[in-house]
Amino acid sequence: MDKNKIAQIQKDFIPKQLRYSAFVKYFGNISSNDLSASYRNIKFRNDGQGIDLYINNINDASIPKNLKEQMSFNPLRWQEIASLNFSHESVINSENDDCWHKDNFNWELYNALNDIYKKGIFNLSVIEITMDKNKPAHNNYWVLRNMFNIFKKICEINLKDFKDKQYRDSIIITMSEKFPERVNPKNFGLVQVPDTQPVDLFTKWHWERQSQKSRK
Repeated sequence: MDKNKIAQIQKDFIPKQLRYSAFVKYFGNISSNDLSASYRNIKFRNDGQGIDLYINNINDASIPKNLKEQMSFNPLRWQEIASLNFSHESVINSENDDCWHKDNFNWELYNALNDIYKKGIFNLSVIEITMDKNKPAHNNYWVLRNMFNIFKKICEINLKDFKDKQYRDSIIITMSEKFPERVNPKNFGLVQVPDTQPVDLFTKWHWERQSQKSRK
C-alpha cells in the first residue's frame, strides 16, 4: 500500500476516535442514547409515571477519569483545565476558584459536575426519569443530559481542532501513542527530534516543515 493511501486511512481513523457517539457510555453505565430512549418512552406513555434508568451503582470516580481521557486526545487545547481536580470533594468546595470562571466552557463543566455530584446520582443503582414537576426526580434527566453535553462539546472541539494546524500535530502524536498500531506520525510528515535537540513541550516530534524552516 502506498504512503498516501496509508496516510488517508490514518486520517480517517483519528476523526472516528475523536467524534462523539450517542452509544458510548462516557460515564456510569448509560449512554446518551439510553437517556434519550427513557425520555421518549415517558412522552409516549399515558399513565404519567416515570421510568427507571439503571446505572448499576457506578462510582462517580468514572466521571473525572473519562473527562480527562477525552481531553487527553487534545493536550494543547485542554492542558490548563485538565490539570484541575474534577473529583466530588474538589468541585463542591471550589466554586470560587478562578480557573472555573476563565471561559464559558469551564463554567459549564463546573456546573454540570456540581449538579451531578449534589444529586448523588452515582450513589444509586437506579435513577428515576420523570416529567412530573412535582417529583424531586424531575431534574434527573437534565442533570444527566448536561453531563453528556459536556462530553459532546469536548469531542466536537477535539474534532474541529484536528483541522487546525495549531493543535493538529499534538493530536496526531497523542493518537500515535494511544494507538501505535494505527497511527504513524511519519505518514503525516513528522520527523523525530534528534536526542541532541531540546524535546518539544508535548512530544519528541516536530513538523518536518518547521524543522526545515528553522534551518534556513
